[in-house]
Amino acid sequence: GITMPSTIAKIEKEAFLYNDVLQGLFMGTTPPQLDETAVSQSHYDNTYGFAPSASIAAYKAADNWKNFAHIQAPYAIGDVFKWTDKAGVEFEFKVTDAERKIIQIGSGSGPAVSTSFTGNISLPTFARGYQVEGIAPDAFTDCTGISAVTASYGYPVAFPVSAFPTSLYSDGYLYLPEDVRGRYETLTGWNSFSHVNPDQFKLGDEFTVKTVEGIDMTFRVVDAKKKYVAVAHSAYSEEEHTSVQNVIDMQTAGPVTIPDYALGYKVVEIGYNAFGKCKNITSVHIPDAVETIGQDAFLSCTSLEQVNLPTSLKELGEGAFYYCTKLKGTVYIPEGVTTLEGEVFEYCSSLDGIVLPSTLTAIASYAFRGDSKLSSFVVPRGVTSIGSGAFSGCRNLTKLSVEVGNPVYDSREDCNAIIETATNELVQAVATTVIPGSVTAIGKSAFESVADLTEVEIPASVKTIGKGAFSKCSNLERIVIWGAPYLAYNAFSSIKTTCSIFAYSATPPTFEDFAIAVPSEGKLFVPKGSLETYQAALGWQDIPVIKEVYLPGTDVFTTQNPEGVSLTIKILDH
Repeated sequence: GITMPSTIAKIEKEAFLYNDVLQGLFMGTTPPQLDETAVSQSHYDNTYGFAPSASIAAYKAADNWKNFAHIQAPYAIGDVFKWTDKAGVEFEFKVTDAERKIIQIGSGSGPAVSTSFTGNISLPTFARGYQVEGIAPDAFTDCTGISAVTASYGYPVAFPVSAFPTSLYSDGYLYLPEDVRGRYETLTGWNSFSHVNPDQFKLGDEFTVKTVEGIDMTFRVVDAKKKYVAVAHSAYSEEEHTSVQNVIDMQTAGPVTIPDYALGYKVVEIGYNAFGKCKNITSVHIPDAVETIGQDAFLSCTSLEQVNLPTSLKELGEGAFYYCTKLKGTVYIPEGVTTLEGEVFEYCSSLDGIVLPSTLTAIASYAFRGDSKLSSFVVPRGVTSIGSGAFSGCRNLTKLSVEVGNPVYDSREDCNAIIETATNELVQAVATTVIPGSVTAIGKSAFESVADLTEVEIPASVKTIGKGAFSKCSNLERIVIWGAPYLAYNAFSSIKTTCSIFAYSATPPTFEDFAIAVPSEGKLFVPKGSLETYQAALGWQDIPVIKEVYLPGTDVFTTQNPEGVSLTIKILDH
């Protein structure tokens, strides 16, 4: 639950959009302005808004606040209410301290859950924004089907032994967070359990538990002494090119909550290909202690719309969110992450934005390729390595720059590109890039898949154009080359068939085979006096139409007007 200070006048967009555990909002007298995207539809349907009785009508009439299904006065001491967790278990609670928003499980006059419940019961820590501190004397007494209890209270309080069946204390299991286990051992009720966090697993062992949604999820022990587990990696068939054993059923649909603890073991990692090809999951909640998300962990989760990256995160594996085409909103990479591996967000075509941490030092090849909704990107000053094609195919990316103070890269002259300062190599560009006259090389895949690029002017300073530098620029219809650079393989593949090329050097640029896709309906324009040279030059000779032209800005020629007056003409542009 969140208590909103009365001084808050406005709640901005996406303020709580990705808070998938928000159950209660405690508001002041006057409704603050609420942006329609500040919360999700799930919040409107399930989160309770608590307001002073005299203000309820105002909230129910206010823009966007009126979309909440539940707006009411806060509970009073002694009030009893019911709440259902994500696993579908309905609990009953009683308010024991209205001012501090404290509740206990059970009303004290009957069972807190259905007496038909069986298995491991996870005790809630909050309900509708109220904090659980206590268990009623008869809360689970008649629930004889309970075989284990999972609790995750950081600061537990004692409860009467009568709260659970007597047999549970001797025969059942109690699963606790290992790092705070000592706080439970001296408290009545908790210290009655004979089996607490049983040491039943060794390094590499796997076991399955149910999530709050009732989904069977498999975990693997990665540190038996510290009681750390990972969401287990999935087996992958190279022959079938598909997962043959997933940590959850591949047909699972809807939201998925990875628990903080599994049988008392802390979840710190998500394994290789853990949820790969689970095409029907829509959201994933990742626990706060997770430090590593493995390679291909969410590969091709094509219905995944929301995911949280916890502040504990240190490693994001290669292709972790590859082809999550519906992943939307802005992704905030936490401080502490130093490297974004290759293809990590490749083809996440619905992402609106990505915010990078100050700790980031490397962006690998194709990290953001095909993220077609991204419109602007700023590379932090600490990034000293950027792989080829990191932003290729980001067709709406019009603003690309490097933060001032970066020791390796710059965006000189507001060129909308990334340039390696020491070598003057342009390594990444967008459709609005203007190549500065100080650039000496255009790197591999620098303009790859920039579909909106229609023309480009390459200054005489450029000596090399790298492999695939302008590949898949299918709308490129005008190329101006002032110098005689070397063109690597596929440098200009897939250009428009009607493309016009202006090569203004008397010496033809040299290139590898297949460096240029010959424009079958295009033309090559060369300097006066160099026609035969180009007609004999390897590669250039294949262009069907080659014409000589005056050099713009340099060549002049003399002619006469109809009256016979001699005129000197200087060509400015073709």
